[in-house]
Amino acid sequence: MKLADNPPSAHRVRVTQSPIADLGYDEPFADSSQIPTHVVCALTRKHVTVALSGDGGDELLAGYNRYRWAERIWKPMARTHPGARRLAAAAIRAVPTGVYDRLGRMVRESHRVRQLGHKAHRVADLITLPDVDAIYRRLVSHIESPADFVPGRHEVCTPVWNEDLHALVPDAIDRMRYLDMRTYLPDDILTKVDRASMVVGLEVRVQIEAAWHDLQAGSDRFQYGLWNVLMFQSWQQTWNLASLAPAKGATEPPIRTVAGHA
Repeated sequence: MKLADNPPSAHRVRVTQSPIADLGYDEPFADSSQIPTHVVCALTRKHVTVALSGDGGDELLAGYNRYRWAERIWKPMARTHPGARRLAAAAIRAVPTGVYDRLGRMVRESHRVRQLGHKAHRVADLITLPDVDAIYRRLVSHIESPADFVPGRHEVCTPVWNEDLHALVPDAIDRMRYLDMRTYLPDDILTKVDRASMVVGLEVRVQIEAAWHDLQAGSDRFQYGLWNVLMFQSWQQTWNLASLAPAKGATEPPIRTVAGHA
């Protein structure tokens, strides 16, 4: 609530337990957040006809945890022999997830890692992969080999498999952001918000890209690739985008601790 005090905002709370009969989707859509998105859109429509959305911010400002995972895992692994990586992965998998979880609960709560066992085994899978792009594909995939589900068929090649992309976008984080903007953002996030809003007669506009272009036009500090410095120097803090714009007498930008996203 404190963040909304500047600029002032009016907050409305709704608690709902009733089932939702029609979410407005005419095809299978597996994102579970479609339900709260629908509820929020329906509540918003009672007060306004047009709303602004922050969708695209994670892709633009490198907000997803997978960017950090891929970066931190691959840097040391790139200098490690594949055989040594396979041995390390086998050693990690040899310990059951429950054992990791019990050990994790012995750590002070402020330093505790949730689902430690699952994440440890996840790391074991990732360190055996050949490059950072393969790590990214594994992190965004629920199914490792989709072709196994339909014998004789092959996975459709999307921009994620573009072999020329490495030369066009050399930085790994920039490649992941670009691929999310080409795939995850339009195929999932924007589809979800568009369907959830239109079914209740609400128009939702994505504002983050417009803000980015406005700020970029007014300051030479907004150069492509700068986000790697700003976003990854501290993963415990979120920068206020507006505060990065040049301003007379500006001081260091305000920051806040990240509590997580629903």
